[in-house]
Amino acid sequence: MTTRTGERTVTDKDVEQNDERDYGPGPWWEDLGAWGAVGLIVFGGLAAVWVFFRLPGTPQEMAMGYYQAAKVVAIGLVIAGTALLGRRRTGADATEKTDEAAGGAAGGVADEAAGGVADEAAGEAERA
Repeated sequence: MTTRTGERTVTDKDVEQNDERDYGPGPWWEDLGAWGAVGLIVFGGLAAVWVFFRLPGTPQEMAMGYYQAAKVVAIGLVIAGTALLGRRRTGADATEKTDEAAGGAAGGVADEAAGGVADEAAGEAERA
């Protein structure tokens, strides 16, 4: 395919195509982390207290102020949850690597215990 752009002819060979897509900048809360999430939760709580005491800057409709404060708290809770899950997964991966390095001794004991429980369950099923 050949396209004419001004004086120059562009062919498919001249255009580099890759599968990477540029989605633009992410949301503002993307890189806050656990401490940023705690800050958002505290800020949302302070905003709710601000609305409760009807301090300057409070919207005419009190429900709108509580709604805005609740949105900030909700975003903080979601970020905190994902940050904590990320840490938990990272810790689990490190634990698995430690168990593998130690020869899997703990895994063997757990496998034997699980096998014993399975044998007992099969025996009870046969008796019934």
